[in-house]
Amino acid sequence: MSFFVPGYDDVPVPVGKPCEESPPEAETADLILQRLRDVYISMEAVRPDLIRGMWVAQGLQHLPWWWLRGRVDSLYSLSEASGLQLDEFWSHSWRGSAWAKYLNVLFLNNNLVASVVGTLAAILAYALYELEALPDMSSALLGLGNIWSVVCGTVAYCAALLLTRGRRLVFLDVVCINQHDRQEKMLGLISMGAILKGSRSMLVLWHRTYVARLWCVFELGAFLHSRERSTKPTITVCPPFLGPAFLGGELGVALMAAMFLAAGNSLGFASPAFWIAFGAAFVASLTLLAHTVRGYCRDICVMQHQLATFAIDQAVCECCSQHKCDGLMLCDRDVIVPCISAWFGSIENFEQCVQSELRTLLVHQLTQEAFQYRRILEMCTPALWIYFTVAAAQSSVEKTVVELCQGLTMWLFVAPCLAKIGLRLCSELQTQCCIPCLDVLLSAGIVASTSLVFFASMMVDFYLVQNGQFLGDRGTMAMLAFHGTWAVTTVLAWKFVRVQSSEQLAALEKENAELKKEASNARMAAAAAARREARVDNISRRHENAAKRGEELAALLACMKAWVGEVVLARSTEALRKEASERLAESLARARLESRGALHRAWSEAAEASRKAAALERRLEGLDAASPTGPLEITRLDGFDGSRPNTAAAIERRLEEADERARRRLSTARSVTSQLAEPHVESLAAEDAPTILGAAEVLQLSSPAERCVQTDFPDDALAARESRKLLFTAALGEQARDCQGRALDGWRRVILQDRCARLEALLSLRNEKAASQTATPRSTSKSSMRSPRPPLAR
Repeated sequence: MSFFVPGYDDVPVPVGKPCEESPPEAETADLILQRLRDVYISMEAVRPDLIRGMWVAQGLQHLPWWWLRGRVDSLYSLSEASGLQLDEFWSHSWRGSAWAKYLNVLFLNNNLVASVVGTLAAILAYALYELEALPDMSSALLGLGNIWSVVCGTVAYCAALLLTRGRRLVFLDVVCINQHDRQEKMLGLISMGAILKGSRSMLVLWHRTYVARLWCVFELGAFLHSRERSTKPTITVCPPFLGPAFLGGELGVALMAAMFLAAGNSLGFASPAFWIAFGAAFVASLTLLAHTVRGYCRDICVMQHQLATFAIDQAVCECCSQHKCDGLMLCDRDVIVPCISAWFGSIENFEQCVQSELRTLLVHQLTQEAFQYRRILEMCTPALWIYFTVAAAQSSVEKTVVELCQGLTMWLFVAPCLAKIGLRLCSELQTQCCIPCLDVLLSAGIVASTSLVFFASMMVDFYLVQNGQFLGDRGTMAMLAFHGTWAVTTVLAWKFVRVQSSEQLAALEKENAELKKEASNARMAAAAAARREARVDNISRRHENAAKRGEELAALLACMKAWVGEVVLARSTEALRKEASERLAESLARARLESRGALHRAWSEAAEASRKAAALERRLEGLDAASPTGPLEITRLDGFDGSRPNTAAAIERRLEEADERARRRLSTARSVTSQLAEPHVESLAAEDAPTILGAAEVLQLSSPAERCVQTDFPDDALAARESRKLLFTAALGEQARDCQGRALDGWRRVILQDRCARLEALLSLRNEKAASQTATPRSTSKSSMRSPRPPLAR
């Protein structure tokens, strides 16, 4: 795939291969397009050596011959790297004639020097002829007069025109961009913005298609953008006929001067035939010039209309005109239009600039600057050379001075004044007639009207001044009046007479004022919209800042709350831990005391029961088994009532219930104690609250500080849970120790009850034995009562 690089010819540049062959990092066409835009907008060169220039002298000497030979690719050797600065940028439309462009450049760069050299050569020839260093040519050339000044001036003029070596470095695309190497050509076109930025001035070789070409508009826009807004851009606009007309006119005047001298010497200056022949040749040559000027004025009107209705969408693109925008090549418009929009802010701003500022600049350049007073003098220089020849033929010094003054008057005043009047008539009568012959006759009429003034001036000068009608002081005063009148007339004509009419200029100024007013209104509206947008943006930024500040304050407040909560929680946790530790220590001490007391009591009771049992055994051993009161006495001694036979069973039942309750409490205490490390301590404590004494009080041990932390900082429930766990652990430890104490007490009771049961069984056994041994001897009963007892269950 390739794309069309902005330029004058298609330059296909590879941007990638098919998807199956392209590497993953291959650049897409959109990326390359954006990079092209960035390079154009930044107005930077891809490489410094791409900014090249051509010396004007080399271009003027070699361009015609190499162009005729078809060696266009070799023109690149005429250019050289210029660093970053160029004297002038030559902008042109490729639709124009190449020869007209060459003659225009030749006229603008060398004509002034050539005219000065030709005039100096004519003066030198006049001086040498007066010194008789040059021979008289009147008899040698078939009656021609002395034309040394005209011949020498013309030869010197042509030589200087072609050989002058101007030291100016300019840019011309066909020379400074490599047309043979396509890659170098692409890079040169991409660096066009840097070339325009580095050019001090710009020469526009204008053509009627110039403002309709997109690339030409791009060059103008880039040059205007590269200049500061406060400075006026240095732009010179050259019409296509300017060089051919002025160069041809100067050479034609020289030829007519030679014919004038020849016809004057052969026919005589006073002969009517001489003046008719000279007038016919003069009018015929100037008619062609007037016809060309009229067409040029029509082109200016077309250009004004094009610029007044300029729209960048209507500009012709090279690639579009050749139907190359088929999707495989990028269009010039895709690159140029975004660049212009970035430079001027928008396409509308650039269009307003073209319609107002650029339109005024081009009209002024094409109407006023193209026909400068200096250029008219350059074209009429050969007329001055005629008077050098005429002055050399005079016999007296007085007449020589008169001829020289007459020549200067004709050169400085008469010819420029008549040229200005003729240009104004061509502008007023520029409308083309439907019949070509009438159109040519109209041009001839314009030349005839100006020629009549010229011939009238010649007649006045010849008959009143030079023919001796006024001699002496009267002749001097007449000559001064003649010259002074033409001087004043010329000054007034160049001061007040414009190539365009006052109505056209007023209309142009009015349109420009309206465009400027519209542009000002648009700028004011844009500024107001920008201010509104800035105000809205400022308000939105304020809201965003306020929201951010609120978020920061909320975060700061949350941090402060968290910090205060942490401090309060730490303090409350420390207090709770301290309180729990104190309560735990107190409970442990109390439990130790109670356990010691209970143990002491249990052991005391056990010792007392053991003593009672021992005493009972001793008394049983000492009693007589045959005594009928023995069992009853034993029963009374142990505290049992014989009239209540169920007392032992009731006591045993109550002991079993106490034992069961002790076991249940002990198991509950152990299970709760083992579950203290579970994550949901509160729910377990709440479930076991009915089975544990004082569980409700443990859950309500949280202080007001802890409740504040739970309310303000719900995320810190884990810390609160840990603090409650400590209190709950302490309370459960106390309850567990209480239950263990009670269980130990119960077990001691069970041991005592067991021993009591064994004593009852022993008593019943003794009673049975006593009853059975009533008939046996006493010794047998004693021996049986001394039989060993079964051991008590511990």
